[in-house]
Amino acid sequence: MVNMEDVTKVNNVKTKQQSRFDLRLLLSVVLLSTMVFFRDLGYISFTPIHFIMAVVLICIALPYNSLKAFYFFYFSMGASIHGVALIPILTALILKSKKYNSYQIIFPVIILSFELLHLLSYSFSVEFSLYIVYGLYITLFFFLLFDDNVNDFDVKNEMKYYILGVTVTSIVIFIHSYKFFGFQDIISQNIRVGADFEDYDTENEMVTILNPNQLALYGLTALSLLIYVKDIFCNKMLKTILIITLVVSGILTGSRTWIILMAVVLALYFIFSKVRGKLSFAIIMITLLFVTFRFSDFGEIIYSRYESRFEDSGMSTAGDRTVLFKEYNKWLINNPHRIFYGAGAEYYNEVCKIHNSTHNSIQQIVVCYGIIGLLLFIVCMFVYHKMFPKRNHTLFLYYIPFFICFLFSQAGQFLSPAYMMFPFVAAALPLKLAPNIKD
Repeated sequence: MVNMEDVTKVNNVKTKQQSRFDLRLLLSVVLLSTMVFFRDLGYISFTPIHFIMAVVLICIALPYNSLKAFYFFYFSMGASIHGVALIPILTALILKSKKYNSYQIIFPVIILSFELLHLLSYSFSVEFSLYIVYGLYITLFFFLLFDDNVNDFDVKNEMKYYILGVTVTSIVIFIHSYKFFGFQDIISQNIRVGADFEDYDTENEMVTILNPNQLALYGLTALSLLIYVKDIFCNKMLKTILIITLVVSGILTGSRTWIILMAVVLALYFIFSKVRGKLSFAIIMITLLFVTFRFSDFGEIIYSRYESRFEDSGMSTAGDRTVLFKEYNKWLINNPHRIFYGAGAEYYNEVCKIHNSTHNSIQQIVVCYGIIGLLLFIVCMFVYHKMFPKRNHTLFLYYIPFFICFLFSQAGQFLSPAYMMFPFVAAALPLKLAPNIKD
């Protein structure tokens, strides 16, 4: 017979351990955020070496589960720190993991083998550093996706820090835009937040950069997790502030895909959530809309912004996406042998001789790794679905963040740039939560 007092003591010990680890984690993200803010505001010239040294110290200090949560926070701003910083993160995760499973090894080995075969077939010169960073991203993607050293506390912690990381990144990028263009240009159609990277000397000046569509994808994934997963943040005021920040950030990106899928997120929420949740969320959104339209011209400007975005000449081709889709399909038809194994992820533009990257994730997988690669990722999804326990009637709700992320990627990219893959790992986290009969 189970002694409930013993169980309570064990749970209390675990809670204390988790709280201690969470304090180290909190200090780590505060350190990284402070460095990013001071660097981007021009107060201190932190170089990539400084960031790498900070990441190494954090990797040494944090235990395994806290280190995973740190990487979820780090990811959205990691592209503007340095790719080499992924080496200590991956090394520490591998060394500190209590157990591994074959899926964490099989999938990255297959993908990287494909990439190596393509590399050996190229007749033009390549940058090998790109392959090192790509290999690190691919390995981290599958390592964290199939990681089963989990419990509910850790999974929710990872979602929490992913959301916080995207929020901090959004604020930093907003500051960039404000610094260069001013508030009026930001809220008007003159500048899309995240589209100002051309105004930086990125060869000599490291700053936090995500283009508008990348920022929109990260933010929409974070919003979906906030809305559909309970108890990530217990403080309702903090949760409200995060939702408002991410919504404003998404609007300011000017992404048409964001506005369409945000409508889908809200529609699904009001269809499937409980009455109490609907009421709370409705009050927040109505208050936000009332303040926006009643006390400023912001609402009218935003309306005009999106009206022009949906009426511009590029809308008929979805910003040339349909043109690119046809061009890449034509290339595959003209090169039928490539349909099976593709052209590789890093240099498929050069191989295909097409002016821009494919903007459809499924097509990009086929172009890069062929039908074989597409089947591999389909198998990956089925394995993930079978690997973790599921909730009963809430199952559909926990799939929505991944569903939204998948839909967004049909107008974007996946394998290249490699950091477009990681929102899928965050969006799939809810399915790692253990079954709960009360839900």
